[in-house]
Amino acid sequence: MSVTNAINEETISTFSSASLLAGYQAVNTSGLSNACFLVRIFNHTKGQILVSFDGITDHEFLWPGRSLEIYGYDRDNDTVSFSKRTKIYVRGTASIGNLYVFGYYRRLN
Repeated sequence: MSVTNAINEETISTFSSASLLAGYQAVNTSGLSNACFLVRIFNHTKGQILVSFDGITDHEFLWPGRSLEIYGYDRDNDTVSFSKRTKIYVRGTASIGNLYVFGYYRRLN
């Protein structure tokens, strides 16, 4: 299979910050639909959040109104780091606003 040069976007995952708890919850409950080379998390809330990629460990901290972009592409091997069904977890204090997860991938022919 070959990879196209077109960049495709995942359907945006939205999570209401009113549902935030002290324990981790998945923003994208089904995980990523495709293997992504870029994941962006946007904190459009009034509170700070912690981000995890395993639902246990604190991996990133995200201030209100900020976004986090993580690139995961290996040019030498033409591989991506975010596998299909990867879940993004968040925790924090209930607030107002939403959290968003965006994923970008290249389609295989």
